[in-house]
Amino acid sequence: MASLTQKAKAAHVVVECGPELYHLECYRRENGDDGTIMYLSKHYQKTESLTPADGAIRAGNFMKDVESLKQNAFNFKQARELAKSTNAFEDVELDDLGFAGA
Repeated sequence: MASLTQKAKAAHVVVECGPELYHLECYRRENGDDGTIMYLSKHYQKTESLTPADGAIRAGNFMKDVESLKQNAFNFKQARELAKSTNAFEDVELDDLGFAGA
């Protein structure tokens, strides 16, 4: 990310997403994981025309992804650094980024 404009745009996304993540965490604490997954499942059924089973799977996967982000599991900072050093992300293997079983 070479320009200051790109860095500002990336930072702005964090500011935009922050309130929604806050409300997600509040909802989880108030209604538990099951209640949150049920809410998300209904949301995905409505907005993505999913079946109840597929909505539940989609909701569960979303919750797992949020947890992974909170735990820094994707190693995006390291991925960016490796991509800069190799100058081509295609040369970077997932196991170089710490993904077990990749």
